[in-house]
Amino acid sequence: MHSALKKSRRAFLLWSGATVATAACSIYASQNMILTRPASAPVKTQQAIQGILDALSMRPLVAISEAHQLQEEHDLLTGLLYHPTLPTKINDIVVEFGNPLYQESVDRFIAGEPVANEELRQVWRNTGISGSNPVWDAPVYEQFFHKVRAVNAQLPAARRLRVLLGDAPIDWSKLQQRDQWIDYVRQRDAHYADVIEHEVLQKGRHALLLAGGNHFLRGAISDGDPSLPVDQAPPNVSARIERRHPRSMYIIDLLMTKMDNHTPAGRQIATFAHPSLIPLAQTWLGDQTTQTSLGTALPRSAMADATLYLGPVDKLTASRADPTLYTGGAYAKELQRRGRLLYQWGIQDARDPLAADIATANLGPSYIAQPQPQSKTTSNT
Repeated sequence: MHSALKKSRRAFLLWSGATVATAACSIYASQNMILTRPASAPVKTQQAIQGILDALSMRPLVAISEAHQLQEEHDLLTGLLYHPTLPTKINDIVVEFGNPLYQESVDRFIAGEPVANEELRQVWRNTGISGSNPVWDAPVYEQFFHKVRAVNAQLPAARRLRVLLGDAPIDWSKLQQRDQWIDYVRQRDAHYADVIEHEVLQKGRHALLLAGGNHFLRGAISDGDPSLPVDQAPPNVSARIERRHPRSMYIIDLLMTKMDNHTPAGRQIATFAHPSLIPLAQTWLGDQTTQTSLGTALPRSAMADATLYLGPVDKLTASRADPTLYTGGAYAKELQRRGRLLYQWGIQDARDPLAADIATANLGPSYIAQPQPQSKTTSNT
């Protein structure tokens, strides 16, 4: 067995407050390496929004790897949402950042109906991504739903976009044992794929898909039990969908590299406009090998159809949650309760979930900033 497979899932899936930094420095570690340029076809960049729209004309599903809380990516998505051509290309947007138990609330909200803020916020606050890792508290996620509502307000009813909540359902009020949380994790990609199957493909519709890269990249794997080897995790979204619907997906990864003027590849990347979309097939960038979550090496072009370049990773910025969310009140108390359960079950590392949440919220604008190690004191909240 490959040495990477002998490691616990916990080695690369720590549900901790450092998720954003992990996304930039660990999940995308292969994108951060110094690239050398082999003798193969040149790279041709496209204006990012037009490139995505072109992809939507080629395939019924276009999946974009969403680096959680990355402001520049959400700025790009805003431009895409407001592009007048988008509603002629897709019917649906399937997102990771929502609990499908609240699908009816989202349907009403983006249709322009009145929905109380407290009701709407349950959509992203009550997913399994919680405790010391409430990623979806970043402002870009709430803003996303408001922007879709604004777009729909300008469209006739037949052309309005629907947002489908792709994460697996979870009811924290009924979660009492570790096995229940593991069941939720193992269902995440299966549920996302089922939403695509039943709500999009079987109805002859087209969709934009948004989720973390490992949910989409070919050769990557889904979330599983953190205590088990990575090769025992279930198949991810693309594996499930493309097995039943070959060539139905156009997958867009993120190119996250540091500024490098010491190699031919680095110097060429420095000339890329950002944001740019870069098709990978038969290019030197697509020929670069990258390590999957299974520890195997694959060419980039085998994992994705294109990559999105938003600028040097050390220049990218994060959308941070308001730290006052975690200083008191019912939501903070519930996060503390969930975080303590996840810590007890060995899922998260933060002994004091709220302290971890506050530390992450106060990291500042740099996307790759990392929180200091947590002290051993605990909160009484």
